[in-house]
Amino acid sequence: MAKAASGAGRAFLEKIIQVPLHLPPADEKSLRNLTFEGVQAALDQAEIPLTQAMADTFGRHFVDGLEPRLTTPRLGKLYANALTFALPLLKGEVDIVDLMLIEGIRIFYPNLYAEIRGNPVFVLKAKLKLRTKTYSRKHLKKRPLDTLLIRSLPEATQQERLRVRKGLLEPLFPRIGRMGYGGEWDQSWARKQKVCSSEYFARYFTYGIPHGDVGDAAIHSLLESLTRANEAERIEILTDFSSRGAFPKFIQKLRAHAEEIPEEQAYALMVTLSANATLMPRERGPMVIGGTIMQGGMLVSELLRRIPDPDTRQRAAEEVIDAANPLGFGMECCRWIHHHEGRHEDERVFSDAIEEILNQRLAHKICSADNERPLFASDPKDMPSLYWLWNKHLGNTSVRKALSAHFEADPTGVDTFLECFVGEGWFVESGLPVRSDFERRSYDSVANLITPELIAENLPNPLRQRITRSGVSPGRTFTACFENSPPIHVHAPAGTE
Repeated sequence: MAKAASGAGRAFLEKIIQVPLHLPPADEKSLRNLTFEGVQAALDQAEIPLTQAMADTFGRHFVDGLEPRLTTPRLGKLYANALTFALPLLKGEVDIVDLMLIEGIRIFYPNLYAEIRGNPVFVLKAKLKLRTKTYSRKHLKKRPLDTLLIRSLPEATQQERLRVRKGLLEPLFPRIGRMGYGGEWDQSWARKQKVCSSEYFARYFTYGIPHGDVGDAAIHSLLESLTRANEAERIEILTDFSSRGAFPKFIQKLRAHAEEIPEEQAYALMVTLSANATLMPRERGPMVIGGTIMQGGMLVSELLRRIPDPDTRQRAAEEVIDAANPLGFGMECCRWIHHHEGRHEDERVFSDAIEEILNQRLAHKICSADNERPLFASDPKDMPSLYWLWNKHLGNTSVRKALSAHFEADPTGVDTFLECFVGEGWFVESGLPVRSDFERRSYDSVANLITPELIAENLPNPLRQRITRSGVSPGRTFTACFENSPPIHVHAPAGTE
């Protein structure tokens, strides 16, 4: 029945087509020209110009890696349509030549495309080292990428797979080749938005910016708008980054391009960041050192170097300190502005005299904030550092006077005050946080700010009873317990973390 239907169909077509023409396969050059015309049309529509170097690079790798699969005009048209879709979405966010080649893999080698997308470690990381010497020569030659190529191109010959690897994959992902590429290349590839950068890889396969990442175009737009935006508009821009969990990446990318940011934009950027530092996450964890707040302070230090005039640079630093919210961000900025011994003199931001002026400016701001509300109540996480800076640059007298007034008004504040000096540790097995003890170094920090006797007189009853069992004065016992006794454990006040 099916055979009869097939014959009837052929007879019907023969009535319509009186002179059948048997066309030869399209020649290689014609297919290439047809495809390149479509590629150029897609580039023109997206308003993306190619330099001669970019055109040469694309042409070379297209011919070496993609053209062998270009067998019909339909495939050439399909490839041009894919670029028409992808180029506008990722314009300014990726390397255009890399994107055109990755889209070529998607059209001409769809299984290979899926394998690369699902196994980025095989193409992004350095060669995997074997942990044992018991492997045979056959196993030593077997690499994860070879397995990936065999799995994705089962019908291809070994020579064809080698051509794809050498002509297409190694130019896109240099670490799979024989040359060695150390960690210093990661920053270079990221600057160029290459697909071999772990920071940019996902963009090529998602046609957008992943959650937690920041588009390069968005950063350029932010820098251009900051100089003319009002305060509300600046807050709205930064809040958008924060709501998408992208602030850490945002700061990271700004630091990577700090040397390229013009003076006017650098000035507006650091003041805006300082005024809205509350939007920066306060990361916790055993492997977190500094986090985004620290990176922000480093960024301000780098941006200040973009201002050549000394007076303008100092004025910018003063505005950063005056705007600092929270105060801990101002402290972090001063820490990274400070010229430490061992750093090259060319890296100096200010003279020692100007540094002291800035530190005293921040100390006065800390003092004013503490007069409005005690720092141990308003800013417990940064309080020890803030009191330390105040104590160092304005003298101990004003600090002791302020703390004495706070504890006289509310003796229970001592418990909250001491709690701020208790550190946080992490269980190795579970990674969960645990409160530390009030150790000797914590006591020393407290004693530098206020007399131990005043602390002891205002301690909560359970702790006061513990340190007065010897019948000696509370202040003396409070001091002695850190000489030859275990550390005191200070419990967190009710309602605190």
